[in-house]
Amino acid sequence: MIYFAVLLCAISLLLTLACLAEWKKRKTPDWEKALTLPFTLVVILIVYDLLWIAGTAYFWTRSGEKALLFLLFLLPGWFVQLAYLNLWVRYDDESFTQRTLWGKTRSFRYEEISEICRGAYQNSKYAPRGYEVVIRCGKAHFTVSPSQKHYRELLCLLAQKVPRERWKRLDLRKPDPSNHHIANGWRQVILTFLLPVIFAGPIVFEVIRFHLGYSNKEDLTFVLWLFGSLALFSLAWAIFVLAVLRHPERHSQFLQKLVGRWAGYGGKIEYPKDAVTDPLFPEEAEP
Repeated sequence: MIYFAVLLCAISLLLTLACLAEWKKRKTPDWEKALTLPFTLVVILIVYDLLWIAGTAYFWTRSGEKALLFLLFLLPGWFVQLAYLNLWVRYDDESFTQRTLWGKTRSFRYEEISEICRGAYQNSKYAPRGYEVVIRCGKAHFTVSPSQKHYRELLCLLAQKVPRERWKRLDLRKPDPSNHHIANGWRQVILTFLLPVIFAGPIVFEVIRFHLGYSNKEDLTFVLWLFGSLALFSLAWAIFVLAVLRHPERHSQFLQKLVGRWAGYGGKIEYPKDAVTDPLFPEEAEP
């Protein structure tokens, strides 16, 4: 167990050092024309990791090796760190390069862009509000967000390089596997399903403890009934929230207000006007 805990801490440390090195590299002139995630996310995770590791070490001295299982909660932070390292777009006057979460790099010329459409509206108190913009190059597509640095500069360059007929209206009547039709896009999807994941966490944790001999069958049964019921209930609520967000016009005003308050829209689900993207999509009707 101690070796497994050291491995988890080492991976978190290596990712943190990689993020710090990447942040320093992005201060150079070569990264002046790039869209990246804010470094604030990494700072929050560094503080979280340090506090969590320190707390686990404290309980380890009191409760033994079973406390080291709490280090499994470091895993979700790895995805945020990978996103900071890999989710970026670099561009110049001739072409642009995009990297995916798993490190795959793709380069395109502006002539290869087949379609640009306005995506999900990003509504947040802690980041710039506005619409995502979906860029399609044949079968490949990716999204740029108003929370990314140089978002406006890239859109201005695209407006000069890409013909107007390729700026399309997003058909909200058709299903979109990338969730561009849902307010806040993947962020809303992740936050909506975060609650059932949190309730499922103690179940996985208790199952591991049971197999390692740290708990008995009665404790396992209690955890399965309690947190299993909460996980199923919250999962049903998450699916309902996404259904209302996707097609609010199909539901009553009461349900729209209920889900709107849950999703942070103040009781009303709406996609407001945006000074940045509205001039680029003048033919688009209000969603």
